Amino acid sequence: MKYLFLSAGILLPLSAEAGNIVFDCSGESALAAVQLVQYEGQDKGQVLSEGAEIEADVHPGTKGLFFVVIGDGFTQNYALNTETGELHYTGTGSKTGYVQGTCTPAQG
Repeated sequence: MKYLFLSAGILLPLSAEAGNIVFDCSGESALAAVQLVQYEGQDKGQVLSEGAEIEADVHPGTKGLFFVVIGDGFTQNYALNTETGELHYTGTGSKTGYVQGTCTPAQG
């Protein structure tokens, strides 16, 4: 895997918050090197990517979670299979792309 999201200073505060669901992800592109966070008991969360904290809507799926980011001139969709750790990223506009990666539950 070419890019790996490693920033303990950013990862530890979020993963330490009790109840949040946190996944650390990596892949062959920086688009997959993210941390996905679902806030406890909410359909909201955030995507941490390249030092930016981006608010996201979080939707449950049959085998995982969908993180949706709608920004100015782009959309980002992260489909996470929580059983296998598979990540599928699709983006449009200025964030256009399709990338696969893997995620693991964050260790707090």
